[in-house]
Amino acid sequence: MDYHQLIPEIPGNILDFAQFSVAIILHEIEGEDYILLERRSPHLDYQPRDISFPGGGIEPGETKEEAALRESSEELLLPVESFEVIGQLDGIQTPYGVELAVFLLRLHHEEKLTTWNEDEVEEVIYFPLKELLEEVPTYYVETAHVFGEDFPFHYIEGGKNYPFKTMKLPYYFYPLEKGCVWGLTARVMHYFGEKVKELKEKNI
Repeated sequence: MDYHQLIPEIPGNILDFAQFSVAIILHEIEGEDYILLERRSPHLDYQPRDISFPGGGIEPGETKEEAALRESSEELLLPVESFEVIGQLDGIQTPYGVELAVFLLRLHHEEKLTTWNEDEVEEVIYFPLKELLEEVPTYYVETAHVFGEDFPFHYIEGGKNYPFKTMKLPYYFYPLEKGCVWGLTARVMHYFGEKVKELKEKNI
């Protein structure tokens, strides 16, 4: 048996994670960098009116980068050529089955955006990058195991008393004039802010 045939072209995840790509889009206005956020349309079935990055699911046959560019283009009604891909940042795998790829883009557009795809986006929000460099509190939520009644504890040394591992998930909140950025979007924003701080310190 040729076990080489078992090796995937691109290794993925044993678990069936839902694959998404999002874009941190920087847009310079009057010498200041802003991050583009979207308030999702109230008509969407999933997370209506939540605030998120441009992005979405990865379609069959496209790369993670292609998905981030396509979704940004579709949601902001801009040609793909408007975006400069700076690169791929660290991503996230959540305990609830989502794998998120994160790309850093630069939007080359003279003015603030005033139109977008209203089927998906209620509002585009300009978040000043400098505000991301300010300290915000960290809150933690610990995951828990919920076992079915038929779970075979008798196979496990210690049974129900086995020290099953949990993890503490950090949560951040960025209040806006209307609403708040939280959840995965805020977690990615906090990560990016810390990276920008590190870069600024290196260049002092």
